[in-house]
Amino acid sequence: MYRPFRAKIIVMFLPRALPWAGMYRPFRALKTPPFLECAPYGREWKKTINTVYDMTDYIDAINVMSLFILNRFRAITREGIKAMLDFDILDTVAGKQVYDEGLEKGLEKGREEGRLNNMREMLALNLKNRFGDVSSDFINALNAIKDFDYLKALFSKSFSYDNFDHFKKNLATAQI
Repeated sequence: MYRPFRAKIIVMFLPRALPWAGMYRPFRALKTPPFLECAPYGREWKKTINTVYDMTDYIDAINVMSLFILNRFRAITREGIKAMLDFDILDTVAGKQVYDEGLEKGLEKGREEGRLNNMREMLALNLKNRFGDVSSDFINALNAIKDFDYLKALFSKSFSYDNFDHFKKNLATAQI
């Protein structure tokens, strides 16, 4: 008895509180929408929000809508949202936050790759200075190592080896 009553209240209350919420229905069943087919729904959303809300609430409603789209369709691109809603997602708070998070992750990954490449170059240069030319196969083996701490340990140990063969034996045991 409780459930039908609650559902009835929600059905009665929701259209007045969020008049555009019913427009989410076409997207509920879609996991990966054909964005060109969904574009008219997005434009309809925007038009409804524009007529229902004043300018201060309009921005909040656009943010909620963009969060819904970003959360529901993980594979959507900025161009997809532009086609669906006829606005740039980066103009919203949610869009800026997602962009900043992606940028930060990209920068962090770039820093990590840079550290790995620098350590590989230092190790190869040290071995070249100590033992002469280093083969391209050996350089490829160094490039396959993704563990910074292991490369750092190899670099440290490279000063203690008397010849290149001893160092190569140590590298052969590397967990690549």
